[in-house]
Order: sequence, then structure tokens, then C-alpha cells
Amino acid sequence: MMNEKQIYRRMNECFESDYKMYDDEAEWYRGDDPKEWKFYIPSEDIDVRLTLDEANKRVLMEESKSKGEFRYAGYYYWG
Repeated sequence: MMNEKQIYRRMNECFESDYKMYDDEAEWYRGDDPKEWKFYIPSEDIDVRLTLDEANKRVLMEESKSKGEFRYAGYYYWG
């Protein structure tokens, strides 16, 4: 089981690999689950949800255009 620091590292690696170019404009949603990150990218009009799947050593990336349903956008793998 991953600790909070390990979870943050994996989630941040995913963000850096696919969304780093939006770092200055990303508007973050506050959440209680450290294994799920959500943010909005105004220039692209998309919401993004990153969800850690510890068992399969990956982070699921999902995107939503114009506040619609989230759709699969890829995976970030480690290990």
C-alpha cells in the first residue's frame, strides 16, 4: 500500500508528463481523495480527472469537454 508521499509522486509524474504545459493556468478542484486529482484547463475548455490505480501501477487520465461526461484520455504507467 502506497503512502501519501508516494501517491503524490506518482500523480505529479502523470501531471508533468501530459499536462505540464498547462501548469500556469490549471484551476484545481479541492478534493479529499489523494488518489484523485481534478483540474480545469480554460484555454482548452476541458476538465481533467487523474485517478491512481495502485494495483495496476497506472494513473487513469480522463477529460471532459464543456462540463460533459469524462472520457478516457490515456494511462500513465510506472514500474
